[in-house]
Amino acid sequence: LMPGGSLYYTSMDQDAIRSFVKNGGGYYGTCAGAYAGCTTVGAHKITGQIDPWNASVKVDSVGTGPDGLPIYPDQAGLGLSSARCEFYYDVGKQTNKLTSAGKAAFPNQQASVDIDHHNGPAMDVNQATNLATFSSGGESGKGSIVGDTFGAGKVILVSPHPEHTYLQNCDIVTYMAAYAAGLDVAEYITV
Repeated sequence: LMPGGSLYYTSMDQDAIRSFVKNGGGYYGTCAGAYAGCTTVGAHKITGQIDPWNASVKVDSVGTGPDGLPIYPDQAGLGLSSARCEFYYDVGKQTNKLTSAGKAAFPNQQASVDIDHHNGPAMDVNQATNLATFSSGGESGKGSIVGDTFGAGKVILVSPHPEHTYLQNCDIVTYMAAYAAGLDVAEYITV
């Protein structure tokens, strides 16, 4: 379990984490933990900031694009998912629209789920499984909950915070943990 907070993962034993998941362990990353699990993390497009909680952590521009904006290099994540994370500066209720894969993974949830969001990533899913997308706000349509595999392990990257007191959703947290553990949730549903 990689919780939210600052982008602390750069100082962790990344090889040990990758080895654990590759050998069949699960990875459940929320907010900063989701950033960590992505293949790459894009810097803020205007400022170059690479840590949503610390404005002084920035990368230098490598040039200027045709739109006149600076070009910043991507930062490496742990690479546990093919997803690419972009910073999404937004705090408060976000509506997350479940995909068909998300409805199967979280069977007790409505098609749209309100979850507290605190600057978690907006994700380009790439070859991963899109479980939910933001359905409102500046990053509408981008991945908010993404599932993937890494070696023999399962990975779930969760931008918002369903564990927060505000809009707390213990049911979806339980199913997210089951997803990371590689459990077939259909076996546990009672009719």
